[in-house]
Amino acid sequence: MNFKFKIIILILLVFSFHSVNAQSSKDYYQALFLLKFIKYTNWSNPPRYYTIGVVGNSPVIPYLKNLTKNKRINGKPVVLSKVSSYSNIDKYSLLYIPKSQNAKFKVIVAKTKGKSVLIVTEDGRLIHYNAAISFLEQNRSLLFQINPKVIKQRKMQVSNRLLAVGKVVK
Repeated sequence: MNFKFKIIILILLVFSFHSVNAQSSKDYYQALFLLKFIKYTNWSNPPRYYTIGVVGNSPVIPYLKNLTKNKRINGKPVVLSKVSSYSNIDKYSLLYIPKSQNAKFKVIVAKTKGKSVLIVTEDGRLIHYNAAISFLEQNRSLLFQINPKVIKQRKMQVSNRLLAVGKVVK
């Protein structure tokens, strides 16, 4: 193998590792944010425990599994579950919909209408279509948008601390 070829392979390996590492870092921070969203949200009818439902497969799941193990928020346990059916979808405190599951968004919104379910999406465009919170990537930073109107319709409130760090959408 010639020297130039070895250099090219090395460069490709470094860049592929960097992109995998950046993606896993993003997934970890999304998982952390999801827990903070629960912490800074008040439900009109507070649940006995917080249930996070993840729709479909998402690289966020392993991080959430690790972060929710023996976790309590505001004194209540946190349970992680992969959404397998829409029959009891309103049992979740928070539903996370990754981009790969955007096609299911409208059905989920319709089935949870008027229920105190915090719908969080990975696709920033869905904030304008009844998502309560959506992630947004800007200048290589992970941000989030909040739609207070949707949160109010779902009989919830978010703290001013959350509103101060998120981008409020009207």
